[in-house]
Formats: sequence, structure tokens, C-alpha cells
Amino acid sequence: MGVQAFHIFCLLLSLFSGESCGQTVYGKVGEDVYLHLRETNRSYFHDIQWIHQNVPIAKRTQPLNQFVEVFENGTLILHNVSRNHSGVYTVKIYDDKGTMQLTESTLVVTDPPVVELVLCTLEVSVFHCVGENGPDAVYEWRVSIQNQGHRTVSNHTGKYLALKYSSGNISCTLKIGNFSSQSGTSSLSCEESGLSGPELKWCVNMEVLVMLGLLCFMMCGISVAVQICRKQRNSNVTSEARGLSVEMAQDDGIAYSEVRVGKQRK
Repeated sequence: MGVQAFHIFCLLLSLFSGESCGQTVYGKVGEDVYLHLRETNRSYFHDIQWIHQNVPIAKRTQPLNQFVEVFENGTLILHNVSRNHSGVYTVKIYDDKGTMQLTESTLVVTDPPVVELVLCTLEVSVFHCVGENGPDAVYEWRVSIQNQGHRTVSNHTGKYLALKYSSGNISCTLKIGNFSSQSGTSSLSCEESGLSGPELKWCVNMEVLVMLGLLCFMMCGISVAVQICRKQRNSNVTSEARGLSVEMAQDDGIAYSEVRVGKQRK
């Protein structure tokens, strides 16, 4: 279950049942996760049973598999977690009289964020921090620039980051509350960021293609305008020619011509 899906589930649960999701714990894929007991009015535990998605997984005296362990204080440790470990964990607490108390915790296991290059031109590169979404998710960037032997480090926030630099390294960190997960380091260079061949050529020449497209559009517009002007001028010349009437006459060897101009009806 992702962060966004979990928040939607909690919202629906609170609306229809009035119950809350309890504490939420975030974990990284491949690491160990600790689920502690929430506040309880029991000072002594006779037995504890942890349940994941309605399936018992561990007791205080007997773990049911090698990936889980229960400490004396009731804390559950999950070894080498994967995304399949996400979900609701219920703990049943028994005292010496057999009285039971239930508490719940929700575990969200996330993959480390990944730096993705989404745009690369001659002047700017745009990076995307791919990770879990959620209202509390915060994305932080660390950029290291190498310039003439000097190293400059800067920090930024936001899921997307646009930079004008072409050399150096970049990484992003996903933070949700006290939880944080950092990506690997990627290069700011288009060639070293995984773009190659036709994809790199398209990215680098994108601005040129846009300019050529605009130029073609302007030339087409000018051509259409010239054709319209020519048609209008030819139409005016034809109308004037139709309005002229020439009569020829000859008297005593002298030729006369008479030009009559007729008005064109609109």
C-alpha cells in the first residue's frame, strides 16, 4: 500500500466507522523495521501476539517465522522488509487474568526515491524525484557542481528541479515525518544520466526543432497572406477592365476613339 492509498484508506475508515488508523511507521525496502507498542494501561504483559492482515506472525515466546522477532517489551522487529510487509499490524496484549487489549499500527514500506531526467536541452535540465506521494511527503535535492576545480553544493526543495548546469552530481531525499530515504547519486550531464542515441539527440536539439517549427509556421502565414493580396488585386483589375467601353470611328481619313466608363453595380 502506497502513502497516498493509505491516507485515502484512513479517511474512509474515519468517515464510516469513526476509528483511526493508529500510529503509522515508514520503512525502507531491504532494511529492518521496529513496531513499538502504543500507549497502554497495562504495566505487565503475560503474553503478546502480533497479527498482520488477520494472520498471526509472532508471539512473545515464539516467533512464527525467521523474519520476525518480539522483544521482552513487546516491540516487534521485521527483518529485511519488502513492500509485501506493508499493511495493518494488530497486537493482542494479555495480562495474567487473560484480559486482552488491542492496539494497531500501520506499516508503509517504500522503495528509495529515484532521480529521473525528464528534459535535457542546451541550457537547462529538469529532474524528477520519483517516490511515494502523500500530503506529508517532502522532497529535498542536493546538487554538487564542479567548476574550474571548485566544488559548490546547494540544496533545493520540490518534486521537480530545473538546473542550468551541465556538470556535477545530484541526488534527492524523500522525507515523511521522521522518516527519510535518499536516492542514489546521478550525473547532471545528459550523456552520463542514461540518455543516449536518438533520445539524447532529440533532447539536445529540441530548442532547434521548436525554432524551425515556428519559422515554418510564420512562412506559411506569409505565403497565405501574399496569395490573398494577389487575388484581391487581380479581382480589382478585372473589374476596371469590364467598366471600360471603347468605340472607334473614322472621318475623312482621321480615326477617332471614344472611351466610355461605366459604373460597376455592387
